[in-house]
Amino acid sequence: PSRPPQRLTPDDWARLHTARLRACRTHGSCVLYPPGVTRADVEWNKKGFGLGYADERGELTHFLWAIPENVEHGPYSIPWLVYRSGEQLLELLSLIKSWGDQVHSVRMAEPPHLQLQDLLRQPFRARRTRRTGPHRVEYRFLAHFQWRILDVPACIAHMRLSAPVRFNLRLHDPAKAYLPTDAPWKGASGCYVLSLGENSRAEPGEDPALPLMEASVGALTRWWLGVRPAASLALTDDLHAPAGLLSALDEALCLPAPHTAWEF
Repeated sequence: PSRPPQRLTPDDWARLHTARLRACRTHGSCVLYPPGVTRADVEWNKKGFGLGYADERGELTHFLWAIPENVEHGPYSIPWLVYRSGEQLLELLSLIKSWGDQVHSVRMAEPPHLQLQDLLRQPFRARRTRRTGPHRVEYRFLAHFQWRILDVPACIAHMRLSAPVRFNLRLHDPAKAYLPTDAPWKGASGCYVLSLGENSRAEPGEDPALPLMEASVGALTRWWLGVRPAASLALTDDLHAPAGLLSALDEALCLPAPHTAWEF
């Protein structure tokens, strides 16, 4: 790193939360606004500490939060890398690298739109020699959250596609079977005509002249967010549509993998 960082403690939770709210946001991101969320997280583990950088006004701009299993040699878990620009992210990564003479291993989630393997020299060399033990090298895929469309017209209205696509959607929502008859929300099930383009909309009904997609709300959510393309979901999930429609959707909707950046 080109400059020494500030040490941060749980007492700095308000500064940490402000920095998280103003951090770089990418596709699929969410923000949990109540400051108690950050305060609870940093006070949960008493070993946790932060290292970060502030601007000329003293405002915290980017930081990392670390939780060591063993303070002297690690492993260190880093649940948060908070930054506003790529340059700030690289500064935090260089800070982690500077621990190398003392800390044997670090565990962290990949930042959005970055593959950490690109930054490793001989990334598989250590994997052959450290297969067990507290400092083993491994890659794990975890999800601490669940996404779900609750309002189809509202979600579709936020889509922007370069190529227009229109089709019928028959959506089934398993929650409907468990809702009381007088519930104000009836689930997302129904028939819709989806018109996707520069201005997208979902309208109740069916148009017999258009191709038909049948899907569960879970599969539709994965497609809408860009978790997987429509053609892949047709193979592995509860989504069914003609090949021509699947091809048109895959060509029109190419999204990066969504990344929340907050656990919830």
